[in-house]
Parts: sequence; C-alpha cells; structure tokens
Amino acid sequence: MAAFILSGFADEIDPSMDVQIRALKKLGIRYVELRGVDGRNITSLTEEETVRLKEKLDAASRGVSAIGSPLGKISIYDDFAPHLALFDHVVRQAQILGTRYIRLFSFYDAFDEREEVLRRLGLFLDHTPKGIVLLHENEKAIYGNTAERCLDLMHYFEGAPFRATFDPANLIQEHGEVLEGFDMLAPYIDYIHVKDALMKDGSVVPSGQGDADWPSLLDRLRRMDFQGFTSIEPHLTDFTGFAALEKDADTAGKEDQGKGEALFGLAAASFRAMLLKGEEQ
Repeated sequence: MAAFILSGFADEIDPSMDVQIRALKKLGIRYVELRGVDGRNITSLTEEETVRLKEKLDAASRGVSAIGSPLGKISIYDDFAPHLALFDHVVRQAQILGTRYIRLFSFYDAFDEREEVLRRLGLFLDHTPKGIVLLHENEKAIYGNTAERCLDLMHYFEGAPFRATFDPANLIQEHGEVLEGFDMLAPYIDYIHVKDALMKDGSVVPSGQGDADWPSLLDRLRRMDFQGFTSIEPHLTDFTGFAALEKDADTAGKEDQGKGEALFGLAAASFRAMLLKGEEQ
C-alpha cells in the first residue's frame, strides 16, 4: 500500500524557524524540507548552527525530509571548485540533520554542455558517502528541465545514489506533458513536490486546480506503491525572501509576512483533500 509522507518548504510560511515549527505542528506535518532558516539559506549555516537547528527540531518532534539546497543552481561556466566545497558542507549538514536526501539541480546555461554537466554531477557523486542520496529536481532553465533530459541523467547514473524529485508545476512551466513525463521517470522517482500550475501562463495554483492532473498522478503513485515524501511547495505568492534565498543571502525582507501560513495551509488542505478522495474511490 502506498504511503504519502507529508513534508513541506516551511520557509514559505515565515522566515522564522520558530514560526515554521509552530505552523507545522498546527497542521500536523511532522517533516520539513529545509531551505530557509531564519532568513538564511540552509547551506549558509555553520556546522555548529546546524547542530543547534537539529536540537530545536528534535525538541519539537519534527524531522527533516530533505535539504532543499540550491546546489547546481549556478552557470555551467562558473568556477566549480567552491561549489564542490559547498556540496561537502551540505553532506555534513544532512548527516547532522538525520536526512538521507539532498535536493540539487543540473546547472544553468547547460543545454549544449552535456559532458560538463555529467562531469560535475559525477564529482558530486564521487563525494557522496554511503547513506546519502542526491535528488535531481526538474527545474526551469537547467539542463534537466524536461523529462527527456532528466531521463538522460537517470540512465547515465543508473545504479548510483542519484534519484529524481518530480515537480509537475516546473514541467508545466517548461511546456511539458505531466503524465507523460511522470511515466517516463517513474522508475527513478523517490520524492514528489506538491505544486500545480496553469499551462496557459505558467502561474502556480493549489494542487488540483491546475493542469498537472493530480488525481491521475496520485493514482499512478498508488499503483506503483510509492513510499516516500510528498513535499508541499505552494509558491502561491512570492514568499518572504525567496529571491534572497535563491541567491544564498543572509537576510530576507518581511513584506509578505502574515500571508505565508494561510497560503501554506491552503496548499496542504487542497492536497489532503485529494488524498482523501482517492482513498474513498
């Protein structure tokens, strides 16, 4: 029987980790995909700060489903050595936080640079210790922006701790067919981002209200006996500090505070309603 373990990008609730934890408790969500922590990107925390974060999460009985890192969100022409050093740091963070998953990407400006993409991802894997799994997300404008390109990566690294995070909204925004893309990548999918979008303009909407055909996705996941995390990533507003987090900044604005919890709750409720409806059928 399939198991959908709820998690989410709680930094879309609020920059404050304390507020994130309180909201997750209220919503009954036991896991978090860590990206923004007190207005900073998770990767900018020191090991000591990461240990303190782990203690805070443990005290609140919250676990970490994955580190939602920005690894691989640099140009293929940027110097890779500092990025590989950052990768080593994130691996250590994953070990401290007790998660096996690190989310990453396959570089910008890379459509014609397949060999360099493979070389760099291969170096990440060379630095990946036992017990850690790299999750490649299909993201806009990177090498793996389509299901076909993601499948190329999965085939190339077959047998390595290299798996797929499937994000249907990102695929829609690249004008891909969601169900066709899912079927193509299904053998490699370990992790799901719960997000939806409209094909006509790429705008993000609550899951089930866009063109991702979430009921069919959930049916497919049930039939393949999916056992893993479904991570809520609402993106229903340009949440506080998103641009800053993507750029690994140390601070974030506060213009959207107060909206995040309601929007995250809406996204969670929409997804739970679809799960319940599917179980009743």
